[in-house]
Amino acid sequence: MKRFAALLGPLILAICLLGLVGCKQAQPPETTTPAPAVAGQPTEAAAEPAAPAETASADKSVAVVIAPEKFRDEEFLDTRDALKAAGYNVIVVSLQKGTCTGVGGATAEAVATPDEIVPETFAGVAFIGGPGMIAYLKHPEFVLLARKFQEADKVLGAICVAPSILANAGVLKGVEATVWSDNKSDLEAGGAKYSEGPVVTSGRIVTGNGPQASKKFGAALVAALQRG
Repeated sequence: MKRFAALLGPLILAICLLGLVGCKQAQPPETTTPAPAVAGQPTEAAAEPAAPAETASADKSVAVVIAPEKFRDEEFLDTRDALKAAGYNVIVVSLQKGTCTGVGGATAEAVATPDEIVPETFAGVAFIGGPGMIAYLKHPEFVLLARKFQEADKVLGAICVAPSILANAGVLKGVEATVWSDNKSDLEAGGAKYSEGPVVTSGRIVTGNGPQASKKFGAALVAALQRG
């Protein structure tokens, strides 16, 4: 009896040890609790994609103003292309949103009206000419827009008949500028120093005298914008 009791103790101990090993093997693998996301900081799964090399900014946008109909095609297209080639965002502005048509059949989509433009968020503005703009040289929205850009110390450009808008806005007083020859009197009435040159740059104001100068105008406008 004593011998049986002596054997029973080690047997019980062995059984208990085997049970502990089984329990340890049955435990689920250890998991790591993810750290809570910090406010304003995305978790790894929600990480934002890498930003593009160049993003749009206020100092890289230019408002290009055209008449709803019969704007001068090459003046718009050459100016737009020069701005885009230099990395500027072109925002087409007209008295109504939607498709505007050029005198030669070109089209442009106006995405804003003058009252929606905040000059402080742009690098500059360019007014495009053409026979369709003649009726709007004294339009209060265009005149006010030119004045606001001047007050915001931004670059102003105008070509063909459109420099008359700048003159009517009072921003050409004492400034050398050019315009379509038929509109010379508008500049003189506005206090400008009229020049017969195809393109004239006076500080932050760039003017061109017609479609034949549109490429030079676009280049001069970009140069003024880059100088700031």
